[in-house]
Amino acid sequence: MRTFEDSEVTPFSFPESNGEEILAHIQDAKESIRISIYTFDNKDVASAIKFALDNGVKVQMLMEGSPAGGIDSDEIRVLTSLWKSGAEIKFICSTDSYKRYQYVHSKYAIIDDDITIITSENWTDSAFSGNRGWGTVIRNEECASYLKRIFDSDFTDKGDLDDFRDMYPTSIPYALKQYVPTEYEFNSYIADVSPVICPDYSFKTLKRFILSTTERIYSQQLNVQFGWTESDDNPLQWMRELGSKGIDTRLLVDVTYDSPYD
Repeated sequence: MRTFEDSEVTPFSFPESNGEEILAHIQDAKESIRISIYTFDNKDVASAIKFALDNGVKVQMLMEGSPAGGIDSDEIRVLTSLWKSGAEIKFICSTDSYKRYQYVHSKYAIIDDDITIITSENWTDSAFSGNRGWGTVIRNEECASYLKRIFDSDFTDKGDLDDFRDMYPTSIPYALKQYVPTEYEFNSYIADVSPVICPDYSFKTLKRFILSTTERIYSQQLNVQFGWTESDDNPLQWMRELGSKGIDTRLLVDVTYDSPYD
């Protein structure tokens, strides 16, 4: 695990931010934007990306080719607009039963090799306006370079990438509105940043991080694996261990997708 000291960090939350931190840095891009994301259809962000493309910024997008429920028609039309404006878009898909990851579930962007945006939420209209989620903007060239190497590796075809136009040769573009740059002000802080990369070393890193808690640990999750109640080495049991030591330990779980029989 790498730690990048003295990073400028701007935290934000959904739905309060409505993605303004994302828009602010995309509109200011000068050279390059790399985006890796599970699903994407937010029209405001797409308009900002098109604005960047029209100003000569190189844009590469890596998309999940088999998201749960399939790829929405809105997403295809929005991506068609960006492809027609010059974005290089690839889907990671299962080809001849080979796919290096179960899902590309990341939601991050690297801008001009010095800014990284990471969010818990997909860049969709519904997520921005209705989901509780979190995000951060990190300004640190070494951190951006570290994550760029991961992106470039994922964006290199290893038998499981398809170009957007090969998958959707007749798709119709969405008529994106003209983007107007806006002045934004955000609260930023100086902090050390340690990215946790999945599936490379996330389990061991999170275990070490969680078990090092001395005062409090709060967690919000979409779901928690039911089988974790009956096994020992998992985040649920790590938090249980901390709670038994008197550490302020809280877990908030969304049960929307839970089985009623669990």
